[in-house]
Amino acid sequence: MGRVARRLNRWTDAEKAFLDALTVDPQLAVAMGALGSLYLSRTDGDRTGNLRLAKMWLLRALEIDRTAPVLSLLGAAHHGLGEIGSAKEAYRATIEIDESYEEAHFSLGVLEANEGNDAEAEGLLRRAMELDPHRIAAHGRLGILLHKHGRHLEAESEFRRCIELDPSDYFSHLYLANTLGVQRREAEAEREFRTAIAIRPGEEPAIQLFANYLESLFRTEEAAQWRSKLLRKPN
Repeated sequence: MGRVARRLNRWTDAEKAFLDALTVDPQLAVAMGALGSLYLSRTDGDRTGNLRLAKMWLLRALEIDRTAPVLSLLGAAHHGLGEIGSAKEAYRATIEIDESYEEAHFSLGVLEANEGNDAEAEGLLRRAMELDPHRIAAHGRLGILLHKHGRHLEAESEFRRCIELDPSDYFSHLYLANTLGVQRREAEAEREFRTAIAIRPGEEPAIQLFANYLESLFRTEEAAQWRSKLLRKPN
């Protein structure tokens, strides 16, 4: 009942069902983990409050049964609360229990990349991709990391893989345009910028980046024409 209600975003009904399960068995770790997952996902109410409740229930569940899924969810709760050190510890503990847990590799890779630990981040993201080759976010984050270090052909390959998986992925077209532009492949870069703009017409970042790119090629009149589209946007 609780899982069905959660899938329907009936948060209060799901919460009641899981709490009812705990009245029957106060040591039911599955219900505690489900409550933690529920609060982590809730879109109603106070976000910080929901994250704290998620953390509380997940910690209780782990006292009874230390499992990889619950540890990974705890990492997400810590991350949402800005407790980065604790989040990393939770993801590492997840991997120790289950090395094949893709979500933990990916999430820890993102945190390491955010802190500038790029070599470790690259290894984690590559492992996440091995475990789930179809995860666009892993390819995209690795592409950004490779681009940062001037490994543009490798970055291009990752962004193209994202687009293969989802041709309508706006950010992948933008990132690909950027890395093609750095390689001075002007026609290809322009095509990717235009594709991103077509996916989200009027979206400011794509238009602004494209205008900047045109300006770098001394196509100042065209750049000005694109920027004028931003000025004409309704409030």
